[in-house]
Amino acid sequence: MLGSLLAFTALNAVGGGWYGLAGAEGVPTTWLEGSPFTSYVVPSVVLLVVIGGTTLIASILVFRQSRYARIGALGAGLAMI
Repeated sequence: MLGSLLAFTALNAVGGGWYGLAGAEGVPTTWLEGSPFTSYVVPSVVLLVVIGGTTLIASILVFRQSRYARIGALGAGLAMI
């Protein structure tokens, strides 16, 4: 179950990051007002690489039943926080 949830999260993070890097059509940049960002590029890269990457690695560790699976899942959770 944990591996599936991590894989699902990775898939959504990669998809969202890719969408943001492609221009995030239909998502107004006014939502970024009050944040340090002027476009969706940096948040998209963080979503794609940090969240997508850590959850994908953690998912692989869980499915392989690695002894580092718990640490990987914890790291992915902390990255999301």
